[in-house]
Amino acid sequence: MIARLLVAGWYIGLLTLGFPPTHASQPYERRPDDRLRPAPQATTDLRPDAPPLDAALEVLFSTRRGRNIVVEPRIAIDSSHLTIDDATNVYVLDLIGEISREVALRDNVATDAFRYRFEAPADRPAPLLLAIQRQLRPGRYRMVLRLEDPVGGGAWRDERTVEVPATPTPATTPADRPVPSLADVLADADSGQTIRSALTLRLPAGEVHTGVVRIEAEATGEVQRIDFEIEGRSPITRRKPPHAIEIDLGPLPRPLALRATAYNAEGAIVARAERTINGGPHDFSVDLIEPVPGARARRGVPVVVTALPPAGIPLERVELWRSDQRVVTLFDPPYEHLVPLPEPGATTVIRARGVLADGSDSEDAVIINGPAASEIVEVDLVEIYATVSDRRDRPVAGLGAEAFTVLEDRQPQTLRRFEQVHDLPIHATILLDTSASMARQLDTARDAAARFFDQAVTSPDDAVALIAFNDRPRVIAPYTHDGRAFAEGIAKLAAARSTALYDSLVYALYYQGGLSGQRVLLVISDGEDEISRYSEEEALEYARRARVTLYTVGLDLGGEGRRTLTRLAAETGGRSFFVDDAEALGNVYQTILDELRSRYLLVYQSPGRGTGSGTGREHGFRQVEVQVNGRGLEVRALRGYYP
Repeated sequence: MIARLLVAGWYIGLLTLGFPPTHASQPYERRPDDRLRPAPQATTDLRPDAPPLDAALEVLFSTRRGRNIVVEPRIAIDSSHLTIDDATNVYVLDLIGEISREVALRDNVATDAFRYRFEAPADRPAPLLLAIQRQLRPGRYRMVLRLEDPVGGGAWRDERTVEVPATPTPATTPADRPVPSLADVLADADSGQTIRSALTLRLPAGEVHTGVVRIEAEATGEVQRIDFEIEGRSPITRRKPPHAIEIDLGPLPRPLALRATAYNAEGAIVARAERTINGGPHDFSVDLIEPVPGARARRGVPVVVTALPPAGIPLERVELWRSDQRVVTLFDPPYEHLVPLPEPGATTVIRARGVLADGSDSEDAVIINGPAASEIVEVDLVEIYATVSDRRDRPVAGLGAEAFTVLEDRQPQTLRRFEQVHDLPIHATILLDTSASMARQLDTARDAAARFFDQAVTSPDDAVALIAFNDRPRVIAPYTHDGRAFAEGIAKLAAARSTALYDSLVYALYYQGGLSGQRVLLVISDGEDEISRYSEEEALEYARRARVTLYTVGLDLGGEGRRTLTRLAAETGGRSFFVDDAEALGNVYQTILDELRSRYLLVYQSPGRGTGSGTGREHGFRQVEVQVNGRGLEVRALRGYYP
């Protein structure tokens, strides 16, 4: 698949930042900063044995958001009592809070609960100052805060009554405080006291889209025009509502990245939104609602983030970064925080990174106080999984990067990353033919699928799904690492009707959209396609775009069916198998798993050229050839991709 680096593009050159793109679930990779301690426990109770921290609390009510008053608890901590995290040279502090409404003649009513994780460089002058913002209606509240140093074990707790006024009150602390209040920041930016505009993209209903579709942008606030960009091409401008465009997606449900940007009368960006059409049911997106590109700020910037996780996979956390420094981690919505700038008016990249429970992530970023020509551009990092085998078709391990040569459009590429894959999580989909001709072998195929699950899922990060198909595909078992849930799914299989191989293949590839790690599709069929509306060439084209490795298995299959399955596997870096009986599926599955646990990951930066079909060279098909040095060695890898 393709990962991307976000790059800040300046009029004087390119500054590589080294982090993933907006709206792309990234390959699973435990980063050095991801040796995650447990998330802060959602309790404000102190441990009896916790050493006390020296901290003091002040609460500000300095501004308003809509009908709410922004309540700003600010905690000053004596850092001499904190323990430095040696691995990252930062102080780590967990803040857990509960706010309840005091109601006459009744117990307190729970209003708000939140968890933050702050990280501050160890060389920051003492005392450390932590500040958060919560929005509350005027009234009397009970607020409980617990601060903990998860490295050293120290803790602090404060419980008090807070009277939220009907109008903001002037701040009592100096104007040059090291961490500004929200009122300070809004005054510096002269941006008013509410988010200026909001933009929502309305996609057509349903999962899979082909042909002509209508996309509409709904905007609030002062909006003069909206520009639509598709896959980074020249924008389409709409100046009057309804702000809508029509796109011809063609006959295949290929994924398309769509961005809408709203401008005011002065030509400044006031809002933006991004979505992916046909991104797949597992697509994951994170949006920075505030700040917008081109924003100016002096002491700090309010950050507002929305996250759209895929169904069934919880959002674990949202991290806010200031350039390469993670500032705060938010474990609970709303995902809003004020990020101070390192120096007044400093040019800074603000990043929001969302992380799902399965480890996959998505990011968005904007440049603050950058030159007029600054923008976020994308640099393709192409990821190729390669399998090397000897003359006996056995996987070969232990090769170094020097053994491989990668060519894109016949031009040698420099590897940016190389590793042999041993335990990278696997997302495997079994696409099993359950047409009437499979009736005799279905029980055996079902048992083999259950054994494959047991062998493939070696950690909670691995997952297997089962899609059955006859005249249409059906998800029998969604992605899971729970053997019981998978077994309940495959127990429902029954053989009936005819074979729609190509339609089912396209859907199974779409179903893997948005997943991270090794994505593999196992296709098991005993017959040729009979009734698909997609052709073999269209299915092959979609497989190239999906960048999923296909392993195909023909059961007692000959002639044209063998040729089709062989071609599909070869184009995607997989392998084809042909057996006479479903009894052989167990050995086939074991061979596939042995390969998946011994592949090589080759990563290079794309030169940005494209050839072949497409609307332009930069968007056309790019041919990839992987070569391996060594007597009697053969390499299988993806033969090309679309950027």
